Amino acid sequence: MSALAVALLCFLPAILCLVFVCLGWFAKKRPAIEEWRLATFRWGLILASVTTALLLTSSVHLLITLEPAQGLWLFSNRIAIALWFLCLGAAFVGKSWGRALLFGWWVLLFVGVFGADSATIP
Repeated sequence: MSALAVALLCFLPAILCLVFVCLGWFAKKRPAIEEWRLATFRWGLILASVTTALLLTSSVHLLITLEPAQGLWLFSNRIAIALWFLCLGAAFVGKSWGRALLFGWWVLLFVGVFGADSATIP
């Protein structure tokens, strides 16, 4: 099985959860909350997409090389971890379904990274 297929399989639940959050956001099914909370949640969605892309590409690289992250990949992973925690904060700022789905994405992304890392164990 190719590295991309394994990584996509590991990240599929997190990606689907993020897609559901974005679909609800674009359908304008937002709860009535303050403007700053809406803006923070919107930035959380953007950063969640960036974080997913960074960790997915890093996981594909890990599965291809079977070596720990070094150089640019290590820097990318550290940025992704920082963004991942910012997204957790944005999830808590949200309300109702958005909060639950973004928090679910947060947990599932961890599971996906753990799964991709576990796939490298012989």
